[in-house]
Parts: sequence; structure tokens; C-alpha cells
Amino acid sequence: MPSQILLFSQPRSGCHLLERMVISKQTGVRQLNHPFWKDMFPLVEYLSQATEEYDQISAREKYIEEADLAIKTWKEALSKAESDGEILYMHTHLLMTTTPERAREHVQSQQPAQDNLMKSNCTLIPSELLLHPETIPVFTIRAPRSTVPSTYRAMRPQPQYAPEIAKQRELYMHATNLGWNRELYDWYTAQGVEPIIVDADDYMTNTDYVLSLCQKLGLNPDDAQLSWSKPTKEEANAFHPAWAAVQRTLINSAGIRPERASSNADLDAEMAKWKDEFGDEVTAILEECTAASMPHYEYLRAQKFRG
Repeated sequence: MPSQILLFSQPRSGCHLLERMVISKQTGVRQLNHPFWKDMFPLVEYLSQATEEYDQISAREKYIEEADLAIKTWKEALSKAESDGEILYMHTHLLMTTTPERAREHVQSQQPAQDNLMKSNCTLIPSELLLHPETIPVFTIRAPRSTVPSTYRAMRPQPQYAPEIAKQRELYMHATNLGWNRELYDWYTAQGVEPIIVDADDYMTNTDYVLSLCQKLGLNPDDAQLSWSKPTKEEANAFHPAWAAVQRTLINSAGIRPERASSNADLDAEMAKWKDEFGDEVTAILEECTAASMPHYEYLRAQKFRG
């Protein structure tokens, strides 16, 4: 039995769909979802070149402070799970955990994405926590031509993530960078640990794949949730607007929706519509983000779990 299952998800990869199907109904699993979420606010300020230097120092300190609190929460949850004979399930986006210097280096780098990789732990998470005995790390991936515009659509309605255009490049270069997953994946393999990579196209289209993944993780396939009821209007109205903005597809579903898979979409046609939807300046940013993540996506996809 694993001690902890760590889901390091690429934003907009259907990770909460995966979580609902694989984790939500499992017995003996303690869930810790997004303990690092408060880190994003000071990190946005730190990464912005338009911010005054003294504000950047303050933002960096706040970012590390929030990360330390999240790590403390994680350690306490793991200790409690182990004492109760449970598996800890922890889910985060790596973009919320990277060292501030590594994040800044990435968004300011002019090097090709595949030439700007680190061979060390790129996060603020202690290595001993990442390598806790019987830990299973899981990484989600999805085609960048799907995730990059989806990230912008999800974050745009939220004021804290809607800076002026001058600041948006830094934010989206960091938030959409699949290189964080690749760096930590390579670091794990260098430590003799083989993480599990799951492609959204597989778990969005194939329930048998979901059952195989449960077995791979040491979970009970009989406890997988493959269908569910849509929320009532009253339940939907009670959702926090920020949560509803990023969970809209899942909220309106009753099971997998294969048409949402990148392999079932005309991504070239979708990219051609970006300028009409986003405008020239934002489209240029999204195209840069997409190109930067493609080498990492192809690399990780070659290592994926095939069920």
C-alpha cells in the first residue's frame, strides 16, 4: 500500500475529472487538495517585471511563507494518515511550488524550452517529503494547444489573475509551463523512482483505463466513480464563482466526455480562432506559451502509463 499518492497536475488537464473518478469514493484515503493555492497571489507579483523592486522582495517573502505553511499542513496530514492506516492523496499544480528564482529564470529566459531545464528539485518542497517511503508520484499531461488557451479562459474572469497585458506574459509563461512537470519527473527518475504519467486523452475517453490506473496505484477499482449526477440549480448557485469558473465542464457532466479530448478536436482550427477571441497581443503570448511547452509534452507523453 502506498503511503502517499502525489498528483502533480498540469492546469486544465481534466485533473479534477481524474480525481473524481479515481480518488473521490476510495475508502482509506485522506485527501489534501491544493495546499499551495495561496502561493499564487504573491508569486504573480514577484514574477511581474512591472512591479517595484521592494514589492518583489516582499512578494517573494510572502510566497515562501505561504509555501512553508502548506508544507507544514502536508506533513501533518501525512502523519495523521499514517497513524490512521490511511493513504494520503495530495494534489497540487507544480507552478505553485517552484522556487521563486527558478520561476523568474524561466519566464525571463531566451533559451529554447528544452535547453532551459534543471536537474535538481525545482520546488520549495523538501526532497525528503517528495521521497517519503512508498510514495507514488503522478503527473498529468494534456496537449498544450488545449491547455494554454483554456488556462487563459479560466483565469481571465478572476481579478487577481487579470493584470494588464504588460504583466500577462510572465504569469502565463509560468502557469502553462509543462517544463515544471518534466523537471520534477526527471529528478524523480534520477532518484530511482519511476513516476506515473497519465495523458488526459486516455482518462477522458476510456473508463477501462481509469480502472487500470486504480490498480496501478494500489487502489480498489471497484471504488472508482465512473458516473455521477449533475448538481441541482440550487447546488450550482452555491459554488464559489472562482471554483465554478475552472470546474464548469466537470460541473455540467455526468461522466467522461470523450469529445473534450484533444485527439477528438481540430486543434489547428481552434488556434486559428485565437486572434478573434483573444486579440493580437494575448494570442502572441499564448502562441509563445504553447511552443514552449510542446517539447515537454512530447517527452512526457512518450513515458506515459498506457493502461
